[in-house]
Amino acid sequence: MVEAFAEATAQMGRVDGAIANAGLMKNQGCFTNMTGEAWHDLLSVNQHGAFYLAREAARHMRTRAEAGDPGGSILFCASLSAVTGSIGMQHYNASKGAMAALARGIAVDMGKYGIRANTVCPGYTESETVKDQGPDSPLGSQVRERCPIPRFGNPSDFEGIGVYFMSDASRYHTGDLVRVDGAVDGQCRQAQHFGGAQGMSTDVKKDTETVRTSVFRVEQFRDPQISPERRAELEAAEAEPLDMTVEGVLAEAAAQTGLSDFGPMDFTERLGALLGEVSANGNLWRFAKAQFRAACVKQAANRLKNKAFLDSHPGVEDEVIDRPIIIVGLPRSGTTHLENLIAADRRLRHLPVYLGSEAVLAPGETAGPDGLDPRWTRSAAHWDRMKQNAIMAAMHEHSPDHACGENELQMPTSPHTSGNGWPKSPPGATTCCATTRRSTMPMASGC
Repeated sequence: MVEAFAEATAQMGRVDGAIANAGLMKNQGCFTNMTGEAWHDLLSVNQHGAFYLAREAARHMRTRAEAGDPGGSILFCASLSAVTGSIGMQHYNASKGAMAALARGIAVDMGKYGIRANTVCPGYTESETVKDQGPDSPLGSQVRERCPIPRFGNPSDFEGIGVYFMSDASRYHTGDLVRVDGAVDGQCRQAQHFGGAQGMSTDVKKDTETVRTSVFRVEQFRDPQISPERRAELEAAEAEPLDMTVEGVLAEAAAQTGLSDFGPMDFTERLGALLGEVSANGNLWRFAKAQFRAACVKQAANRLKNKAFLDSHPGVEDEVIDRPIIIVGLPRSGTTHLENLIAADRRLRHLPVYLGSEAVLAPGETAGPDGLDPRWTRSAAHWDRMKQNAIMAAMHEHSPDHACGENELQMPTSPHTSGNGWPKSPPGATTCCATTRRSTMPMASGC
């Protein structure tokens, strides 16, 4: 870098601006898997390369200033990773955060020579590192969910900010970090969901205002209609066996996770009551019963993973949540909407849907090649399926980053929640839940 800068200076005669833009990005899956070699290899380019470029530029500009020609601009191209965290990419986070700190230090030290130093943090941007992640990829879906401008940025989106910092227009602008990210996470995600309640609403213009409304006519409960083809499929499936026993559910959960310790087993009475009532309900198709059983298997698997996590992290129960904000209300009374209004305050942390659905990764599971948490990817796929029902999507958003209530962590394996009660009300199970206190199973999550 030192030789390259000297060569460039010799060719051009002078350098008025320098941009540290070269960088690497590689996901290591998990912080505990990161090797020293991986750490140093990435920092040697992202952090050390930026240092050498900035130092040589500052030396050249200072020499020029001491000769009576002050001025110059140094710009670091960092990333949102400078101000956020990423699974398996702590070396990348550190390198980009170092750029921002370095820019502030240079601004303070070199300001007397008219030398400015700033950092630009691009958001999700089309580049070689994400060339395989198109608009329909999990990452593309994440961008649409989180960004009011629902697309990737592209290189041309940064031309203006680059010209500004390299020109005299920014002569009094130094030591700053500027985000160019489409306002990602800048507004409440429920209101900004691309294709959810807002996407389905219609505009009603009144004077100069636009009022967002959603009107749905629900006719199916009055006169249910099933196409002959669909009815034939459902009737054909009725003859297929379906194991609705507690033992069958727990065995499948154990097979999925490779774990066997469920903790206190008193929940099996309540799980059996639920499975029994759903199995005996003549108003339900086998298809609906299979969906319910799958939900029981998932939550039983969650119980196994949570128990294993707590056993291996005994100190988690000693963690203190500083000044928690607790919202209590009756089911379907708007508590989740209120929670999301509060969660829009970026100074606070909230429980997102994807962690409420799966608090703990499966044994051995790590982030994928795209760097996304596999729980987030599964949650996004579930929300894509759920959105196909426009009424459900408008009533209760379940996008992965949406704030969710604690009842998302209640399980059929410990069924004391409106989640099991409102779509189906098996009387025996309701009585069991009302008369039997559930065993407490602390839930571990990232929040």
